[in-house]
Amino acid sequence: MRRLGHAPVNPAATRAVDFADVQGLVRYGYTHMTEGCYYLLRVADAARARTWLRSAPVADAVERKPSPPSAMQVAFTAGGLLALDVAPSAVAGFSAEFLGGMSGDESRSRRLGDVGANAPSSWRWAAPARCRTSR
Repeated sequence: MRRLGHAPVNPAATRAVDFADVQGLVRYGYTHMTEGCYYLLRVADAARARTWLRSAPVADAVERKPSPPSAMQVAFTAGGLLALDVAPSAVAGFSAEFLGGMSGDESRSRRLGDVGANAPSSWRWAAPARCRTSR
C-alpha cells in the first residue's frame, strides 16, 4: 500500500489497536487524577502472582464516558518478569535501558541528572543495593 508523498505503509502495522489489551495510562495519561499510590511488590510465588494478575482490575484503554475516577496500573522490572516465569528469551527482547533497570548504568544516571543527592544510592527504593535482579 502506498500513500501519495509518503513511504510505503506496512498493512500489518496499521491494524486496529486492541485497547482492551493496553493499559489506560498509555492512551489517556489520566491528567484528571491528581494523586497516586505505589506498591512495590516482590514475586514470591509465580503461579499465584499470575493468577492474581489475570483477575486484577487493571484499567485498560477502552474509551469510557465519563472517565473513571481511579485507575490501577501495573508495571514490571525485567527481574519481575523473570520472577513471573516469563521466558528469558522474551525478556531479552526489551531495550537495554529496561533490562538495566532504573539504576543500572552510571553514565545513564548522569545523563538523567541522578547524581549527588539524587544518585540511585540515595534512593529509598530501586536503589541498586535494594534491588534483586536475579530469580
